[in-house]
Amino acid sequence: MTWLVPTAFAGLLALAVPILVHLFGRRQARPQPFPSLRLLRAVRPTPATRSRPSDVWLLVVRGAVIAAAVAALAQPRWTTGDRAAAARVPVRVIVVDTSVSMARPAGAGRTHRTVALESASTLLDSARAGMIVETARPGATVGGAASWLSGRSGLRELVIVSDFQGDALREGDLATIPPGIGIRLVRAGGGIGPLPDTSVVLENGVHVAIGARSTAATWPAASRSGDAGLVILAAEEDRPAVSAMRAAVQATSAATPGPRKAAVVFPRYAGRDALGRRLAPLAHPWQADVAIAMRRYRALAAASRATDAVDGCIAPGTPLARNDRGSVIASVAGAAGGDTLVLFSCAPPGSLAATAVLAGLGTSLQTGLDPRELDPSVVADDRLRQWERPATEVAPGGRDESSPDGRWLWVAALVLLGVEEWLRRRAPRVGRSGREVADARAA
Repeated sequence: MTWLVPTAFAGLLALAVPILVHLFGRRQARPQPFPSLRLLRAVRPTPATRSRPSDVWLLVVRGAVIAAAVAALAQPRWTTGDRAAAARVPVRVIVVDTSVSMARPAGAGRTHRTVALESASTLLDSARAGMIVETARPGATVGGAASWLSGRSGLRELVIVSDFQGDALREGDLATIPPGIGIRLVRAGGGIGPLPDTSVVLENGVHVAIGARSTAATWPAASRSGDAGLVILAAEEDRPAVSAMRAAVQATSAATPGPRKAAVVFPRYAGRDALGRRLAPLAHPWQADVAIAMRRYRALAAASRATDAVDGCIAPGTPLARNDRGSVIASVAGAAGGDTLVLFSCAPPGSLAATAVLAGLGTSLQTGLDPRELDPSVVADDRLRQWERPATEVAPGGRDESSPDGRWLWVAALVLLGVEEWLRRRAPRVGRSGREVADARAA
């Protein structure tokens, strides 16, 4: 048996009240008629004290009333098989990372954030109680989640679902969690990982290949057009429209694609179908970042609504924009065996939507996210396992729990109050009645 509010036992100090009343309560002497006082020897009166309490049974019952009330306030909880099994089910707080990197595709048309929320819902369903907290800074939310768990009973566990990129979570963030609370770290997604260790592309376009015995570095040749990393694939008859679109984009935007490679494929390009069969999921974080920025590009979304897709056009990959009838106007995918980002457009070259595709791509390639989100490094799995720990402390007396077992003690206290009233009425009255006083005077 456990006591949910053991501090209530301080109320047992109230037992001293009836004891003191029964020891030092004022007693009225009962006069007795006596025929004559002449034969009594004169003595000197001395004070007399009594160490024995009066009405012992009444005192015991009154003390039992106080003890039963105090025990009821302490909320006893008897341990049963069902309660022991329920106590082993933890209370969980699931912190879901919602930073920009979690919006990257994770395959099957889902993002890392979608996968994380699905995992969080599953963990919450298997918990006795809990909550899901969505935040872009999981490390800063750990302290508040630990404070909420500290006020709960039973096993408690903090779960963080994230891609653990950059400094989303550090070991020092977990230092505020009390030792008895468990820590579980769940990695969301997995389709986008860090760049390979043997091949790194720096921001200035330098490609560094690290070998077992040597390191090779290559620099791209300078381009006068400023968009050497962008390839536009279109039919021969669409070249004038493509040139006009490129000139319009360069005239209205100072953004250039830079060293990263991207290709835009328009509907009537002869090798479009063959290229669509050699695609692969997005393989690098920067590619997913470009896809996210393209989805948020308002000019592309607005121009695509009123644009009719070319008849029979199929846009493979992840959709970026649709028209009012639900047809895909632009989509994105990765090139198999390479670092090129491929955009498929179903808008005819020269249209406003096709121009918005080029403008959005140039802007998205240069749009800077939070440097912490651009960091391709993630916390290693073995490091996460070192930070984890099981929930070991069963904490009783949480704010979310009350015991129904104390009601029987309240019933006992009420019954004892009835016994106390019966004993008090049954005790002989102190003093003389009016008839006894009249008889004494007549004598």
